[in-house]
Amino acid sequence: MPNHKSVEYTYVTAPDATVPAPETFLAPSDIHGRVRLCYGKLEGGEQTLAEDDTVQFFELPAGARPLGFIINTGAMGSSVTLSLGDGTTADRFVTAYSVAAATNSVKASEDMSVLTADTVLTATLAGANPADDKDIEVVALYATD
Repeated sequence: MPNHKSVEYTYVTAPDATVPAPETFLAPSDIHGRVRLCYGKLEGGEQTLAEDDTVQFFELPAGARPLGFIINTGAMGSSVTLSLGDGTTADRFVTAYSVAAATNSVKASEDMSVLTADTVLTATLAGANPADDKDIEVVALYATD
């Protein structure tokens, strides 16, 4: 017998002797939703990049639950980091991920709450001036309907 249940699993298994019947149904982003993706690429050499520059990649739809991100870059230079945010909070989803060396990594979203409005995924480059000739590719994985 488990000691604890998540809120979502409690809704699925309620009612029982200790848990009242759920008052709300689970959203598709919580259970049995579809995982979708958005892809964006900044081509190296097309623009001059500087420390604290921002890049808008794509828009995530309202109702989406951000699950994680695939980040693919060439070596951007010593001390360079990349954060992913919503244009207001620079590191809402990923905080100061090192892109000093070439990388192809999956990062779990640091904020998996359901988006209440369409949200432009924005990257912020920090730590030092990044290399201008490297591509930056980002894939967002999110749950919805």
